[in-house]
Amino acid sequence: MQRLTPDGYVEINFSMDAPMKRKNSDGTSFIMINFYLTSRFSDHYFVQPIGAVRMIGIRFFPWGIRPFIKVPASEIADRFLTHEEIFGSRIKALQQMVLDADAPRNAIREIEKYFILELYRQEHDDMIVSKIARRIYDSKGIINLDELCSASNLSVRRIEQRFNDALGVCPKLYSRLAKFQHAMQQLSCTSDDDNLTGIAYDCGYFDQSHFIKDFKDFAGITPQKYLSETHPLNDLKIDSAFVEL
Repeated sequence: MQRLTPDGYVEINFSMDAPMKRKNSDGTSFIMINFYLTSRFSDHYFVQPIGAVRMIGIRFFPWGIRPFIKVPASEIADRFLTHEEIFGSRIKALQQMVLDADAPRNAIREIEKYFILELYRQEHDDMIVSKIARRIYDSKGIINLDELCSASNLSVRRIEQRFNDALGVCPKLYSRLAKFQHAMQQLSCTSDDDNLTGIAYDCGYFDQSHFIKDFKDFAGITPQKYLSETHPLNDLKIDSAFVEL
């Protein structure tokens, strides 16, 4: 059973062998379907293989999913949904092509074709919010949000509304999440819990107690406890989180 922490990304996964078991932070659990969409913004959960795992996944930047969906992103935040609930019946053909593909690269080619075509049909893409979200992402959450809002010539309230529509969360929570992700990346490179104070300051936390509180809010455990566990799947996602855009 592996812990997965929030990262703000939206994932679309195609499981081509045995599905996995998911356990939520409230203790509820279920067997995941083979084709699903999930987003992680404020809560952790656990996954456990129940057989051979072979999966193709797509990870959207937090601001990247909105052009492809017809509902506000706030309606999918922190949820586990079927593909059809989000994309409609058109995606059934893609699911079948992925299952029928004789090699992973062919399945990936079909997925890319589908989403490129969908991108041309886009109706929703808030460039102002995308720009602000990218700046928060690039700063790893260490940025003055009031100055960002002022530079956009929009009120704080209006920015919050548009953030909820495009990303599913408000700018303040997204900034906290970006800071937390940066701390997670730092933790993945150390095994020394004596270095936690240095990580807290490097990541823009006021002190170690603020760092621990934020960490527990998102991960469900303290940084010390997290370091005592192994998280191969989470580490893989963290390593791919901060990339050049």
